[in-house]
Amino acid sequence: MEQKTTLEELLERPRQKDEYEKRLEEACRLSAAGRYDEADAIFDELLGKRPDDVGVASARRINARRKSLDGRIAAVSLKSKESRCGKRREGGLAVLRSSKVLTAIVVAFFIVCAAAAVMIADDGGIPAPEAELQSTAAEN
Repeated sequence: MEQKTTLEELLERPRQKDEYEKRLEEACRLSAAGRYDEADAIFDELLGKRPDDVGVASARRINARRKSLDGRIAAVSLKSKESRCGKRREGGLAVLRSSKVLTAIVVAFFIVCAAAAVMIADDGGIPAPEAELQSTAAEN
């Protein structure tokens, strides 16, 4: 049987995460879940232990950026929703979409078409283009 060196044994053994790394992962999960204030408190705690840790400082900045973007997206969404609801209350095109108004428009269209048909019938119909040209030539 072959003897293993200490280095080989360390490489084979699964790496145990210390409490610092576990807290960092927890803070990152909280940030991804949208719980920014809780994540920020953990980042502050970790930076208190190791102020030079660039990874924690970067994660904290990412958390702050996510928080600001999340607030902006919520504000834009709210403004968009308010503007859509406001247009419906004011009227605008929503009035034209009501079934009564559309029915009135269709009826008015048919009345205008019927009146035009009656006017054409009273004049003897639509003149043919050749007849119109001949009558214009005879007048000149």
